[in-house]
Amino acid sequence: LVAEDHADLLHQTKVAVESQNRPETSKESEVSSVKFQDVDSGDDVKDVGKGPVFIGFSASRYACLESEGKVTLTVNRVGPLHTSLEVDFETRDHTAKAGMKYVEQSGTLRFGKMEASKTFTVSIVDNNTYDGDLDFYVVLTNTNCVLPVKVTNAQATITIVDDDDPGIVAFNQDTYFCRESDKEVTLKVKRTKGCSALVSCKYNCEDGTAKNGHDYHGVEG
Repeated sequence: LVAEDHADLLHQTKVAVESQNRPETSKESEVSSVKFQDVDSGDDVKDVGKGPVFIGFSASRYACLESEGKVTLTVNRVGPLHTSLEVDFETRDHTAKAGMKYVEQSGTLRFGKMEASKTFTVSIVDNNTYDGDLDFYVVLTNTNCVLPVKVTNAQATITIVDDDDPGIVAFNQDTYFCRESDKEVTLKVKRTKGCSALVSCKYNCEDGTAKNGHDYHGVEG
């Protein structure tokens, strides 16, 4: 009985010492948070960081066929997502001109809470004229957010790939023969390897061994 009481005393003493040596922590020291006010609701919301928020196009270059009629662009944001964010965008001319190759556009992208990506489209003008590949820009401008915002990849270059393949224009043969008594010769021009666009070409006469005004009457157009 004495031995059991002694064992209990040792156990109780050990527990008491451990309790005295254990550091006390308060709830305030264990929890760290940042608060900001939501611009839409006015409510205080907890977030995991102070920012900044990074926002920009998902790619610096986009391309689309002219016949597709539109190009889709994506804007991503990285960082704290527990708040709303707005960013303005607008199109700008380069070699492609608004109204001729694309539809001028501007607006505002509104990111809701926990929304990390937005897409929007710009309309492309599909015509029957071969212009070659042309570019225009879409630029991110003003931002609105309660957290600091850094705009990265703020400009995207859009290349409109002209799929109106004009083909190749050439005479249908290299050499023509006629008699002097024929008074005139008819030449034929052919178009190969594409004919989806409207094209034109100029023509004129150049002397060889025959001289203009003496052996033939030159024409141009």
